[in-house]
Amino acid sequence: MFARPTHIRVSLEYSEEAAGYKTGKSNKFELFYFLAGWWYRRAVTAVKRDSVLENWWGRNDWRDLRQKKLLAVKDEMVARFKSELGYSSAKAWPILDKDGRDMYFMIHATDYLGAPALMERAYVEAVQPAERAVQQSLFPADEKS
Repeated sequence: MFARPTHIRVSLEYSEEAAGYKTGKSNKFELFYFLAGWWYRRAVTAVKRDSVLENWWGRNDWRDLRQKKLLAVKDEMVARFKSELGYSSAKAWPILDKDGRDMYFMIHATDYLGAPALMERAYVEAVQPAERAVQQSLFPADEKS
């Protein structure tokens, strides 16, 4: 599920459908929801038809979205995945751009008890800085002529 800078694509209603699909004793589908980062306000203010934001947010307080700060929206989305969609765990993982800004928040929702630890391990490994190459000298200091 993904939101583009000028288009809010996946409504919480669609997320509810995916969260509600469960057979027998199996776990719900794990959801990965990519919430806009530093460009969130630009995305929601670019939406011209109010019905798009209303459908995306799925509640009658959608008008507040244009004024809400990104971190408040992120925290509310995480809380809604737990309270409204019934996931036992929902966490937002920042995806940074090359300048270190929050490009997206990847919200991972699951009811599989082992998934949060697996997600944390994968996230930490994925965002580790690449090792810096050490430039070897062609003329080591001890070989002066």
